[in-house]
Amino acid sequence: MSSLESINMWLTIVSAILTIATGVGAYKSIAYYKKSKQLTIYASTNSALVETQSIINMLAELLEFVGPPKKRGVNNAMEVSRRGSNIKKSINRIRESLQEQELIEFNSTLNFEGENTDAYIDSLITISICSGGNFSNDASYYACVKAFGGIQLFLKHNIENLEEKLK
Repeated sequence: MSSLESINMWLTIVSAILTIATGVGAYKSIAYYKKSKQLTIYASTNSALVETQSIINMLAELLEFVGPPKKRGVNNAMEVSRRGSNIKKSINRIRESLQEQELIEFNSTLNFEGENTDAYIDSLITISICSGGNFSNDASYYACVKAFGGIQLFLKHNIENLEEKLK
């Protein structure tokens, strides 16, 4: 065997080893990418869950404005409108953070029992839900609360599934 053939054989061996190392690196990179993508989805879903819990708390706070003002100088209608605006902002943040399939489920759940939750939130903002300057907790209010409770359960279930995938 000549020295040229020997060098050629060693270069072939080194090339094969480097090819294998590159393949292993690519495999690890793909695995890292998939896990990173799952972590991003997990963080977004968790953010949506926190926003949903915030909305549920804001809806509960609306009950303070049933009946005459409890504090002097408080305009119940304006407070209801302010909270409605905050709820709308939270809904928009949720929509921005959810993945496509979750967003479809979110939007369908917002129309709980035939009640259009978006329209109800808009009525809070425009104060059309207030009668005599006071908040009225009617069937639409309770349907809205149930809708966000359903969304909360859906998001918790998704987070649990994502946690299992990340293990």
